[in-house]
Amino acid sequence: LIETIRTEDFDVILLHEAKIPENKNPSIPGYKIYNLPSTIGTQGLTTFIKNTIPSNRVDSPIPGGVGVETLAVEVKL
Repeated sequence: LIETIRTEDFDVILLHEAKIPENKNPSIPGYKIYNLPSTIGTQGLTTFIKNTIPSNRVDSPIPGGVGVETLAVEVKL
């Protein structure tokens, strides 16, 4: 995965069912990470955005409903 990221030079990478626990801090050089860790009953979401793209996590995203995980990031183009 890391080699593909380096080769393709993605601006944004979205991972669902990421299964990254709260006590882990994944990183990819050159990217900002926004992580919704997996917990009991959830699988987690992770978004990587290139450092050169201004972005911020949305603190209170609109809920997706029962059983739906929501991670919102505002990207300024």
